Amino acid sequence: MLDAMRNARDKPQVALASYVTIRGKKPNSLIFVFEGDEDLLYYEATVKKIREDISFSPLIAKGKDQVLGLRKLIRKREEGDEKIRYFIDKDYDHAKGEPDGEDLYISEGYSIENHLVSKESLESLLRSEYKCYDPNDEAAISAILKMYSQLKSNFISLMYEPNLAIFHARKNNIRLKGIENRISQYLHIKMEYVRRTRACPFELVGWPEGYPREVSLSKEKFERLDPSLEWRGKFIFGFFIEILKILKDDRTSNSPSYFTKKAGMKYDPNGETIRSLATLATTPETLVEFIGGIPNQTAL
Repeated sequence: MLDAMRNARDKPQVALASYVTIRGKKPNSLIFVFEGDEDLLYYEATVKKIREDISFSPLIAKGKDQVLGLRKLIRKREEGDEKIRYFIDKDYDHAKGEPDGEDLYISEGYSIENHLVSKESLESLLRSEYKCYDPNDEAAISAILKMYSQLKSNFISLMYEPNLAIFHARKNNIRLKGIENRISQYLHIKMEYVRRTRACPFELVGWPEGYPREVSLSKEKFERLDPSLEWRGKFIFGFFIEILKILKDDRTSNSPSYFTKKAGMKYDPNGETIRSLATLATTPETLVEFIGGIPNQTAL
């Protein structure tokens, strides 16, 4: 019964019903269709950086298959719709064989999270939210950025196997039971080190029981990818958030180890971090082009 309910909920017809409702209430509105809530936070902030003249009605389709399915359904309709745009993560399966088009944007990175994590974003946060604007804080900023670069290098090395397993599964139509996205299940993260937990990477990514673990067959293609940009975004984003939390605990402690002195902070790394990081992150050129190519709303 539960499976049947989930399957019904995950069909593109559910997204189509939402589309019909929006279009009925706002016949002239530009509609942006996203996979999930977090995509809306990112694109809403980023679109405003590119074009202040654009406003849109969001539609959360709840998954890539639903976004692409809705697109297919609307393209089949006789009247079509020129005032709708679709946004999906590239992942390891891109558009799943669906045709490209001026109405479809595929993220440059594995997902939006990959574009939020950078040394530049960390430095900007240190200077603003972590209140490192005193000249005496410069040495602390430099030391923290150096530690972060080393930690990220270690993170990439230690997360090679889980990412390779997911890549191999996606490229060979192996259905994973459910990927564990909590980075704490894979790694112990401190400012001094990053270490593996004792958990089995294959179990964490939901590898089907009894299925051969021949992931090395995909090693050559996998190693062509940029780890920062093209490995699973939720992993690297989770790692980045853990670093921000450690730094906040230290900055607000009576005897900080990485900062020159204690400082009060309102910034919450567990809060609306995606929106705030989107304002700091460099916008992908492909997204600038995609949003720039949307006609003025009065012309749509």
